[in-house]
Amino acid sequence: MESKTPFDSPVEDVKNEIMEEGDAVNRRKFLKTTGVIAGGAILGQSMFIPNTASAALMAPNITGGSIATSGAITLEWGAVTNATGYKIYYGTESNTYLGSIDTGNVTTYTKTDIPFGVYYLAVAATFAGGGEGDKSLEIKLNLCIKPPHSFVLVCIPKTLGYDVTVLWTPVAGATAYKMYYGKSAGSYEGSVSLGAGTSHVFNAVPAGASYYVALSAVTPAGESGLTNPTFLKT
Repeated sequence: MESKTPFDSPVEDVKNEIMEEGDAVNRRKFLKTTGVIAGGAILGQSMFIPNTASAALMAPNITGGSIATSGAITLEWGAVTNATGYKIYYGTESNTYLGSIDTGNVTTYTKTDIPFGVYYLAVAATFAGGGEGDKSLEIKLNLCIKPPHSFVLVCIPKTLGYDVTVLWTPVAGATAYKMYYGKSAGSYEGSVSLGAGTSHVFNAVPAGASYYVALSAVTPAGESGLTNPTFLKT
């Protein structure tokens, strides 16, 4: 007779023995099933253990995610009881994962040399044998480029006001640049696109204009932070 677990999962190291037992009145045969597994549930003469290791694993809790301008992402999560390892799932669309990374039995992992872009990440706990628990709540990280590391402003007087030229260092991966302006450092009231080059000219800027300006680099995936502000006065 074949024995099954309540969840139709295989019972390890189960052996069936057909034994005969003598009796003064008659002889009968019976099947004795012995399950050699600790922690099983005894049902009659049989011991069963469902393969519920994956169901018992809690979903990890992501506690931190950071990005570096060098093209690296670091993810941190809380340990899960009974887990023997973890997997990071990644994708460029929410809840649509392109693959996974087996990180081993650690709770922090850094992946370097990642292309700039927006990534959606989740973590699942695993156990010996290849199973895994539920995925964590998803986290979104925007791995953007760094801003230009320097730029200069050149003011040339003209008949009507000034021509102001902005020049900056190029940033690998940038498809455009923006200049932010405002009346106080770090507080900007607007921005203007500077295009994809490394210079831009503003013509006929009125005399007496005074602004703090800062630059950012732009990619299809998003925008970098800002440079330190520079004061412009015509």
